[in-house]
Amino acid sequence: MANKHFLRGMATVNYFADDLIAARDWYAELFGIEAYFQMPGREHPAYVEFRVGDDADEFGIVDSKYAPDGTRTGPGGAILYWHVD
Repeated sequence: MANKHFLRGMATVNYFADDLIAARDWYAELFGIEAYFQMPGREHPAYVEFRVGDDADEFGIVDSKYAPDGTRTGPGGAILYWHVD
């Protein structure tokens, strides 16, 4: 079987959080950086994003009130987007 490499790496991983501000602050301390993007703003964000690692991969946190129906709230409740051909 030919080896096809269509996955080019992680684009974005999004996690859901009930307390987005607490999650943002916790990850900022873990990563040692501040979120570079917060929508609609820092005081009341619905989404925050960090750039992490050598490739500046996107790590996003979404307010859980915007989670799609059926989204798990515990482990495995992440959405991962890939760069592809």
